[in-house]
Amino acid sequence: MTTILEDGNGLFSTHVALGDVNFAIKNQMRTKSELSKDSLLEIIGDGNGFSSCVILVTCDWSIPSIDLPKKLVLKIVSFAHIKRLIDNAKSKGFCKVKSKEEEKMAEHFLISILAMHSQEINFYEILSSANTEDILTPKVYFSQKFDETNRCKGFIGMEFLEGIGIRHSYENCTVQELQPILKSIASIQALSFSVPNEDFKKIEDESVYAKSVEAMMSGEGMKGCFEHTRLRDPEQFTDIVERIQGYGTKVLDFKKAFNLNKVLGITKNVFVHRDLWKLTFYGPNNQMDNLRL
Repeated sequence: MTTILEDGNGLFSTHVALGDVNFAIKNQMRTKSELSKDSLLEIIGDGNGFSSCVILVTCDWSIPSIDLPKKLVLKIVSFAHIKRLIDNAKSKGFCKVKSKEEEKMAEHFLISILAMHSQEINFYEILSSANTEDILTPKVYFSQKFDETNRCKGFIGMEFLEGIGIRHSYENCTVQELQPILKSIASIQALSFSVPNEDFKKIEDESVYAKSVEAMMSGEGMKGCFEHTRLRDPEQFTDIVERIQGYGTKVLDFKKAFNLNKVLGITKNVFVHRDLWKLTFYGPNNQMDNLRL
C-alpha cells in the first residue's frame, strides 16, 4: 500500500494533483472557478519545513473574480524533506541507525504526520471560530485531511502575504520585533480556557506525539539533530552544540515536558509550543523586514 513516506506522481513528487486542489477549492471556497494549468507553482519553503512541501501559487483562475486571491500558499504534506535529512545524516555518518530501528522510526513518523496534519486543520478551525484579532495567523482558504480512505493526500491552501521574511528560531530578534509574536502566542494560550472541551479534544494527540518525539530523539536521532544544527553555521553553533550534547539524554525530560501544565499546577490542558508548531505568525513592518516565525 502506498504511503506518504514514498514519493508520488503529483505536484513536486507529492501525492496531490492539481485536480485534488481544485476539488477542495470548489467545495470549500464555494466557487465554480478553479486553478488552470497556466497557474504558476514554485516551491518557496524547501528546507524550512519539517514534513511539508510549501508552494507559492500565482493563480490563473478559469473564471476570474476580484473575490479570488491572486496568490496563495499551498502546503502539502510530504516526507521528502525529512528523508533527505536522514539520508544526508547517514551518508556523513551522523546517524547510525539499524534497519529495524529505522523501520520503527518510519512507522512513528507515518502515524505522527497523518495525525498532526489533521490536527493542524482542526486547530485552524478552532481559531476561525474564536475572537482572533490579536492572533497573527494567515487565512485558510481550503484544506484536506487524512482519513481511513485517504492516507496520502493532505494539504492546506492559505493566504499569501507579500514581503514576509523568514526568521529561524536561532536568530537574534529585538524585544520590539518579538512583542507582537509573544502577544499572539499568549492570546492562543489564553484560548485554552475558553475553547469547549469537545473542540479541545480534536487537537489532543499526546500519545502519538510523545511516541514520535521519543523515537526521533533517541541516542542516534539526537546525535543527528545536533550535527544538523551545527552544520547550519559551524562557527556560531559548534561550541554551543558540544556543551548541550555534553548533558547527554538528561537534556530532555519527556515526562515533565508532556505534563508541564500539571507540574506548574494547571489542571486543565493548555495550548503550548508543540501545538504552535502548526501555526505561522506574522509580525508588522520594522526597519529590518517583516517577521515570520
